[in-house]
Amino acid sequence: MFYSQHIKQGKVQFPIKKEHEYVITDKKGLMQDNKNYLFVKRFTAKEEPRRLQCGVYLAKAYHQYKKISTQNKLNFVDGLLTEMSECLVYGLYVLFNSTLYDEYYRILNGSTQVNSTEINSMPVPDLECIQDMGRKLMKSKDYSEDNCFDSLFIMNHVWQTVAIHSGRFATPEDAEEKMSKFREAIIDCFGIDPAELAMKMLNKNIEDNGTKTEANCPKD
Repeated sequence: MFYSQHIKQGKVQFPIKKEHEYVITDKKGLMQDNKNYLFVKRFTAKEEPRRLQCGVYLAKAYHQYKKISTQNKLNFVDGLLTEMSECLVYGLYVLFNSTLYDEYYRILNGSTQVNSTEINSMPVPDLECIQDMGRKLMKSKDYSEDNCFDSLFIMNHVWQTVAIHSGRFATPEDAEEKMSKFREAIIDCFGIDPAELAMKMLNKNIEDNGTKTEANCPKD
């Protein structure tokens, strides 16, 4: 059985010598298929800096189990029509672990509880965009909040410099169309252009900390 305590720095670590980590039951309501999930904590302390705290669960890491169980203080994001790929799970992690989505969730819900209703209502970019962010995260192996924030706003740069040269898009116009869709998704989510939103959040960070910070944008 997985608990919120199993989420450690963006990953799911098991076991951790916690009581009742192993259960034996025939109740279907307590069992779920062992497949890829994004685990999201339902409760966080008021003094914690983030409301959205999540961890990547990959079934292959626990291949010896056909079924698993999640304690009721843990939300899980699952694929409706098919099992989620690894890059999709990591892409969702980028979204939910970003400052952008954490701030947005605080607008939706002012309490310390993270409800599945709000999670399901949060707009997300298209599937391909999420998978692209997941691939980038998997390559960088940097699961920090800063890297997830950067990933949201440097996707335009990634598409321009990497996707075209890899042959994924035939022309710069194709890449521009994809970038436009990404910008539109952010505007639909938050009602503001990504560049303007990034600047507002950076200025807020400067005001909160009294110092200037620079985004860590890795070079390709």
